[in-house]
Order: sequence, then C-alpha cells, then structure tokens
Amino acid sequence: MDARHAAPRLLLALLAALTAGAVLAAAAAPAPTQHASTRRSLIVGGVTARANRFPYVVSIRRNARGEAHFCGGTLITPTVVLTAAHCFHSKSGALLDSTWTRPKLRIGAYDTAGGRYEARDAVALLVPDVFNWRTNNFDVALLLLKEPSAQPTVRLARGKRKMDRQRAGAPLYAVGWGKLAYNGALPKRLQEVALDYISLKQCAKFAPKFDWATNSMICAGGNSCSGDSGGPLLQKGRASSRDVQVGIVSWGWSCGNRKPGVYSDVASVRGFIDYGIRKLIKPATPVKKPLAQPGRRPVPQRGLKAVEQWAGAAAEAAAAEAAGGRPELESFWRRVP
Repeated sequence: MDARHAAPRLLLALLAALTAGAVLAAAAAPAPTQHASTRRSLIVGGVTARANRFPYVVSIRRNARGEAHFCGGTLITPTVVLTAAHCFHSKSGALLDSTWTRPKLRIGAYDTAGGRYEARDAVALLVPDVFNWRTNNFDVALLLLKEPSAQPTVRLARGKRKMDRQRAGAPLYAVGWGKLAYNGALPKRLQEVALDYISLKQCAKFAPKFDWATNSMICAGGNSCSGDSGGPLLQKGRASSRDVQVGIVSWGWSCGNRKPGVYSDVASVRGFIDYGIRKLIKPATPVKKPLAQPGRRPVPQRGLKAVEQWAGAAAEAAAAEAAGGRPELESFWRRVP
C-alpha cells in the first residue's frame, strides 16, 4: 500500500446517515511501515473508570440495525464534539454510505447498556481535506450537535505545554469502551488505562519506513494496547475540570507485542480545530485564519479555504429541516473538488 496515495479532501456534511461496521475493523495491511495498521479499539490492561469522572466523554453510535457504539469522542464546546476522521471512512478510504440513519451521541455516558447520559444528534461533520486514510495523518474530525449540551467540556492542549509533564514521567490516560482483549467483547462500562509517553523518535523504530514528517501524531503505551477510536488521550488532573486532552485515539499495532499506540496530536491540529469550531457554530461569520505555532507545521491552508467555501451547508440543511422539509440526499454530503 502506498502511504501517500490518498487524495486530499474536506467534507462538510449533514449526517443523514453513517454506518460504522467497517470503522472499528483493522485495515489489514502487509506491513505497518506502509499503513496505519490497526484502528484503535482496545483498552487492554485498563480498569473500570469511576462513574462521572469523565463527563465530557462521548459515545458515538450508529443508528441502523439497532443502535450500537462505534467510536468515542469528547465534548469540546456545548455544540461540538471532537473525534477521529477514520471513524467515518471505510477500510477502502471511502466516506461511509449516507443511506444510513443519523448517528446518535451519548454525552457523559458511562454504561453502554444504559444509565444516565445526555442524548444528542449530530447534524454536521467536518474533516480536514489533508486527512490521509492510509497513514491516518490529520486523523481529526468535528461533529456539530443539533442542540447544545449541558455537560462539562474538556480542555485541549495548546503549543509547547502538551508534553511537558510527560517528559517528567507523568502518565497519560486513554479512555473509552474499547475491547478488554484483542478478540474479546466490548465492556459495558467506561474504561481507562495509564500509559507512558513515547517520543516520535522511539515510536518510529517500530515503523521506520512510515511517514512521520507531518508531526501530527504522538505515541503512548508500551506493555498494553490502548484506546477507543476517536476517544481522548489525556493529561489527567485532580478533577475532570483540570484534565487536558493531548491526543485523539487513532491507530496502532496488534496487542501483546509491546508496541505503542498512535494518537493524533491535538496541539498540532489545534488550528484546524479552533477554525472549524467557529465555522460550524457561526457559518456566516468571517474568521481569522489560524496562525502557525512556533516550531510546528501549520495545517495546510487549502483545507481552511475549503471550509469557508462550504460554510453554509449546515445552516442550509438545518433551515430546511426547521421548515418541516427533509433535504435531498445530495444536500447532506458536500464534497470539495
């Protein structure tokens, strides 16, 4: 597989439908040097999290053939959820079919079988046009909620702060409903696992031919697999209000081989996140393009211009729904040539 083959694109989509059957499956590849070999869907070696400890964690659920969890996410504003782009693409890299019903979100969920949570619908999806499904570079996405959430939000890493504590030896925490064993079942209750930060230089030893040049990834782990695709990698504070999200669960190798997990680096894609939030919440309001952070490679401007081009898509379809109509299928999926 050619790690540089994916065509760049940006998708601003009203979610008429998403299926997730293929999302959590590992994308079978002959070697991890050419492909993000396994989508993260495991919390191996973790423990059951304390109830209400992570009120900003989101269960993203397909709503077809019975509602079921397929990816994690985090609430970053009252109306925007942060997750992974690969959650909405098939193993071939295609956007998941829009003939499925809209995904359901459970914000502040703890037990996937029920319990207390805030239910919301997602009405728009934003993915950077530079997302590469083969390598998972820029594996980040934003979901717009139909109605605001009252749950607390999580703070996001910014600039040089993101890894300072990890260099001092403090653990990172992956949180989600990933499998407890490689071929095991999904847990009912939210799991967390403590992981060590691993530098990209060390991580690259496991995949020496992989393209790490974009600097959009960080690594963590060692003895255990971790994560739940789209869910958070955290610097854990004394309370949830002090937690800082430094990563988004993206990909890794199979379990039990002492290899790390790979996460989208929140600090390196923060420009896209901040810009996308403003465009989703106020699509008609001009906003300033994000500035490059010192020592970081900026998110390519091509994607940001494309966001502006289709900024009205969510508002147009929302207005059609408010008027009692249902937009045609084509209006739900906006593609930038």
